[in-house]
Amino acid sequence: MNKITLKEIEKITKIDKKVNIQNEQIFEYIRIVSLNNIKYEEITKNTLYFIIYSEKKENNDGWYVNPIDTRPYIKDIINKYPDFTFVIETDLEKELMNTQTKYLVVKNIHHMINDLFHYYQKKSHAKTIAVTGSVGKTTCVGLIENVLKEKYNVLRIYSKRITPLGLKAYIINFLDDNIDYIVTEISLFYHDHVKILTDLLKPEIVAILNIKSAHLGVDILKTQNDICFYKSFIMQYAKKAFLPSNDIYLSRLSLKNKQLIYNNKILFTNNNLKLEFINIDDVIVKNEEMNINNEIIVKPFFLSNLSKLQFLIAYNIAKELNISNELIKKGMDTYVPVENRIQKKTAFNKEIIFDGDITTPDRLKEIAYNNYEKKYLIIRKVGCSEEYMDQNKIKPVFNFFDKVYIFEDTDYFDNLDKEKNVVIVHNHDFMKDLTGTIIYHYSGYYRVWKEYDEKNLNIYDNIVYPVLKEKIKV
Repeated sequence: MNKITLKEIEKITKIDKKVNIQNEQIFEYIRIVSLNNIKYEEITKNTLYFIIYSEKKENNDGWYVNPIDTRPYIKDIINKYPDFTFVIETDLEKELMNTQTKYLVVKNIHHMINDLFHYYQKKSHAKTIAVTGSVGKTTCVGLIENVLKEKYNVLRIYSKRITPLGLKAYIINFLDDNIDYIVTEISLFYHDHVKILTDLLKPEIVAILNIKSAHLGVDILKTQNDICFYKSFIMQYAKKAFLPSNDIYLSRLSLKNKQLIYNNKILFTNNNLKLEFINIDDVIVKNEEMNINNEIIVKPFFLSNLSKLQFLIAYNIAKELNISNELIKKGMDTYVPVENRIQKKTAFNKEIIFDGDITTPDRLKEIAYNNYEKKYLIIRKVGCSEEYMDQNKIKPVFNFFDKVYIFEDTDYFDNLDKEKNVVIVHNHDFMKDLTGTIIYHYSGYYRVWKEYDEKNLNIYDNIVYPVLKEKIKV
C-alpha cells in the first residue's frame, strides 16, 4: 500500500483548510470506497477518509444501484473511526466545528481524488492489460495475473462491476513504483461504461471473451450487435487486441485505414492497434489436459470451451510479454480461480466441480459446453439477480448433460419433471450412484462464503437459503 504525507498531498492538490492535523502526518490508506469487500481502513489508524458522494453523472449512468452519499452519516463514521483524518467539502464543516476531529476542507472532493489518481498514474511505469466480455472476465483476469506474476510485478484491480471511484481508489492506494502491469476486467452495464473506464486506464493489451445476451434492454443496448459495438471501445488505446474467431459478433470487427469498423460503422481511429483473432481449436483436450498451441500442456480447473479460451488468451498475452513457456505453464498449473467461483472439491464423498456463481442462461451454457464424456448437472439453488430466469432459455442447456438433478424446493424451475433428462430430487442420496463428472450449481454461494466448505454449505442450505426464499415470497 502507498504511504503519503499531508505535505506531499498539498503539493498535488489544493487544500483549503487543515484542522487538528500536522503537516508531518503520514497516511497509510486513502479510503474512498470499500474495495473488494475488504475493509483496508480498519488495519491502520493512519487513514484519510473521504466523506464521499456520487457525482450526478455517475448516478445517472448507473454505476451504482443506489447513489453513494456518506455526508448524512458523517458523525456516525467519525464515532466509529475517531483517530482517522477526514476529507470534507466546505458546506459540511459546520458539522465538525469545535470538535477534536482531524479533517481537511476542499472545494470539491472529486477534484482532489482526480488529482491524486493522476499523480500516481504519472509516477508509474506500469502498463494496463484489460479484459471484457459477457461471461468469464474475472476468471480470465485472475489467470492472466497468475501467469504474469511469474516474471513481473502485477496489480490486479478487481471488482464485480468496477466503477470510476473504485478504480481510482485502487490506483491511489496500490499502484506503487514497483508495479510493471495492471490487469483488470472492464464491465459494460450502461452503454458507455467501457469507454469511460478505458479513458481512465488506457490499456495497451486487451481481450474480449464473448458477446452474450446479458444486459440486453438496459440503456440503449437493444441487440447483441449493440453490446459488441460498445464493448469494442476497450480497444481505443490498445496496441494489441485478442479476439476469439468463433464469436459471430466479434468476427465482424475489422481495421481499415487505422479505423476500427463494426457492421460498417466507424468506432474510432487508433494508429497503433493490431487485431489478432485466436481459435480455441488451437487448444487440444486429452486425458483432462490442455495442449496449447503444441507448446505447453496444463491440467486446468475445468474443461470447457470458455476455459480453453481463457487459457489461450492468457497464453497469447504472456507470449506478447516475452514470458517463457516454462513460466507460463507454472503460472497456469498453480492457478486457482479467483473468488473460488468454480472449483474442484470433495463433497458428499464425491469429487465434484462446485459452481457457486450467480445463475444466468449464458453462464449455464458456458458450464454445459464442456469436454467431459459423462456429465451430470445438479442444481441446488437458482439466483436471478442479473436477469429474469427464463425456463425456455435454460431447457436447451440441459440437453448437454446425461442427467440434470434439480432439488424440489428450487425457485424459478416449475414443471420440469416432464423434461426427458431432468430428475427432481429432495436430498443427496442419488449422488452415491453417479459415476462421471458432477457439476454442482449453488447460485450465490461465494457471495456469502469466501471459499467452499461443506459445513458452510449446510449452514447456507438450512439458514440463509430459507430466509432468502421467504423474502422472495414477501
